[in-house]
Amino acid sequence: MSVRSGFLLIDKPGGVSSFSIVRTMRSRLSVKKAGHAGTLDPQAVGLMVCAFGKATRLIRYLPLEPKVYEFTVTFGSQTDTLDGAGTIVASGGSVPSESAVTECLKDFTGELLQIPPVYSALKVGGQRSYALARKGTPPELQPRTISVERFSLLRYSGGDGTADFSVTCSGGTYVRALARDIAEKLGTSGYASAIRRVRCGIFDVLNAYLPDTVSSATRLFTPEEVFPVHTGVELSETMCGEIRHGKNIRLERGPVGENGSVMAFHKNKLIAVLRNTGPGEFHPALVYDVATESGDADT
Repeated sequence: MSVRSGFLLIDKPGGVSSFSIVRTMRSRLSVKKAGHAGTLDPQAVGLMVCAFGKATRLIRYLPLEPKVYEFTVTFGSQTDTLDGAGTIVASGGSVPSESAVTECLKDFTGELLQIPPVYSALKVGGQRSYALARKGTPPELQPRTISVERFSLLRYSGGDGTADFSVTCSGGTYVRALARDIAEKLGTSGYASAIRRVRCGIFDVLNAYLPDTVSSATRLFTPEEVFPVHTGVELSETMCGEIRHGKNIRLERGPVGENGSVMAFHKNKLIAVLRNTGPGEFHPALVYDVATESGDADT
């Protein structure tokens, strides 16, 4: 296995798990360490942001929001999993009109409370929700706050009772639950018969590879491409030395992100991720420079 590191966008096909995609990419790229920045359900397709080598340590800092999905709702019936992989548990519902669907979307923007699907990986009492559901004891999950920036109808077909949507939303949003809730709002039942993730923050599925096209020669995105130098701070050699020893540094100002972190560079190379700990004071949350790196700084 090589020591290659970086990021790769994958266009996941349906019927395979996110874990299996990562395992396949490890083999095709001949790398030892790999991870991804957000699971897709096995039946869902589209964008997966994968990281390899030491770049896996940067996953939590990736600019991954908002998410954009395109999905199809089939009205008139519902499955236990709220997608096309499940068993029909309700049928005979009505198919709403196009105007009713369009009007309904006005109630699905902004901050919303959403009850996750019981067939999800959320843990309840130390067990996965889907495992409990399969045992016949589905848990009662609590509503969670999500944010929907945009919601639009892309296509409507009254003939087969389906409609295609595009939604721009926060991480943690369950598209399957949106399909359920839209149908309920319209006085019927429905499920997400197709789901495709097309964007995660700065990443677009148009730049993604199909798994079968990836090989050991496939180029990975560098951290400097994902976290551009102009969005961070440039460090002096002295500052680099202090950071490598886990010491705090002072900066007159810096482009502090929403999570209080700053990407720090030296000669156009990512050196560390800094955490803002006070006015003008920054602590190395993660030391990345492999030449002198001894691992994550104590935080």
